[in-house]
Amino acid sequence: MINVNFFRGQEQHATQRFAGSNEPSIGMRTLWDAYVIFRPTPQLLLTSSFYHGTQNNDRWNQANLIVEKKWGSQGAFHLRVEALNDPTGVVLPRIKPFDTGLIHGYSGGFTYKVQEHLMIRGEFRNLVRTQSTGPTEALPYWTLSASMGL
Repeated sequence: MINVNFFRGQEQHATQRFAGSNEPSIGMRTLWDAYVIFRPTPQLLLTSSFYHGTQNNDRWNQANLIVEKKWGSQGAFHLRVEALNDPTGVVLPRIKPFDTGLIHGYSGGFTYKVQEHLMIRGEFRNLVRTQSTGPTEALPYWTLSASMGL
């Protein structure tokens, strides 16, 4: 399955999320999103997506690839690789002046269906922010969530 989406609307530039930023960065944001879902076997799912966005003449791109393997009837494991190129900090602000806006990373996690309408999900994710000078900056974190459907 291939799906393409288009979004357009007024959005706040990510740099506005920090106190002390006085730049009026609200503008028209345009985002193209395309993704492919492929299930070669009932137990294996491959998903890939690509985003391209613009706002106030600033541009960013993001791409990822996810591999998910079912584990029995109630669980699944997944691995993901991703890259974001946001040189002006539209969606993820550049915190230091020598941040390049290039972030890449990987993650791995699980989903477990506890009951018909209750799922638990955990994921370890490590993102790496590229610097124009000096070492790269690793941003690792864990998430654990539960969701309930009605």
